[in-house]
Amino acid sequence: MGFKLVLSTQQIIIHLVIISVNVFLFVFTRRLHGLIYGDEIDAHKLLAMRTLIGLFLSLQIVDIIFHQALKSYENIVLKAAFSIATIYFSLAISNAITVVMRRRFGAQREVDGQKRYTETYNSRLATICSYAGLIFIATYLIIKIWGLNSLLQTTGIFGLVFGFIAFTNPIWAPDIYSGMVILKTDLMRDGETIRLNNELFIINRLTFVFTSLLSIKQNNRTILRNSQLIADRIDNLTRRGATEGVRQKLVYKVGYPELLSLAPMERRKALDEFMQRIDKMFAVVAEEAGKNETLAINKSRPFEWFLTQTGDYALEFTLYYFLTQLPITHIIAKVRRHVIGTRNAINMLVYRHSILSGVDLATPLILSHANSPAERFLNPIEVGMEKPQEDSVGSTP
Repeated sequence: MGFKLVLSTQQIIIHLVIISVNVFLFVFTRRLHGLIYGDEIDAHKLLAMRTLIGLFLSLQIVDIIFHQALKSYENIVLKAAFSIATIYFSLAISNAITVVMRRRFGAQREVDGQKRYTETYNSRLATICSYAGLIFIATYLIIKIWGLNSLLQTTGIFGLVFGFIAFTNPIWAPDIYSGMVILKTDLMRDGETIRLNNELFIINRLTFVFTSLLSIKQNNRTILRNSQLIADRIDNLTRRGATEGVRQKLVYKVGYPELLSLAPMERRKALDEFMQRIDKMFAVVAEEAGKNETLAINKSRPFEWFLTQTGDYALEFTLYYFLTQLPITHIIAKVRRHVIGTRNAINMLVYRHSILSGVDLATPLILSHANSPAERFLNPIEVGMEKPQEDSVGSTP
């Protein structure tokens, strides 16, 4: 018996066309990747595309073999191949939709010297509507591929899909809604610096469900759900409330001077000299900081310092300064130098000139205050002084 080809001429032509298209896509995968995902080449996505195209090609060959070997074969492998292709190309088209919608309805901003398209409320809304239509079409195609036309009824697959959406929307809907709120109100954008729970972060990416943050302090990536992100207070340091810049403060505690033992006139003179030393210290710090070109401070606004609290054991002075415009960047080192580096340099200047000015920034000991003249007068027993003994009744001289 000779070899007899089971496939008809039409089936052979269809298989050859499909195989040729797969070979063409496999050879030009890199260019196809660029059309779908943009100019940036992702090695993992490129490998996934080539793997799936190779799998689809292999299933085509297996389908031809099964046609020859099995008489009652019903193109199950071919249907599975088309189903996989439908799902994959739906995912690829969804990525292409995101890129197109971002360029059509998004905002163009400069991040790290490069112009990029970022998400806006309109681009996100258009993307969501496109995704819904794409899911509907992909589901319809898979049903048609397998010939399950009964699932197209009202109580069929679409009824199950809508039921699934209705029961699971409390899980994902709050995050999508919160993401839309962030985009609509323009609270934050990619590359901006925020303060969340007293820590600094850079907005790396705002997606449908979560937001990717870059930690300035720990130099790592942090993932937060959108609903969690806007549940707490957020300070956007990139968005200035005024042209002066973001106002920062440093708090220093200075021990009380020993003045109660002095005469009133001497006490006033010593107090004036004490406050003048502190004013001089901060004034010299402000002058040297203004001359330092590496510090990101607004030199058009002078430093300010005030006595903000008179505590139990120390005077609390607060030094205020203004930062220049924070860069829109995804590079952590830039923001760290801008904010934390400036703060550390000013701290170093304050410490240096506190030593030169004779201002003690150390936390005062409780014992030193307990031994002050006022404490000894009011409570002699608690500070270790002996209480005068009284003559007991009936004692002999």
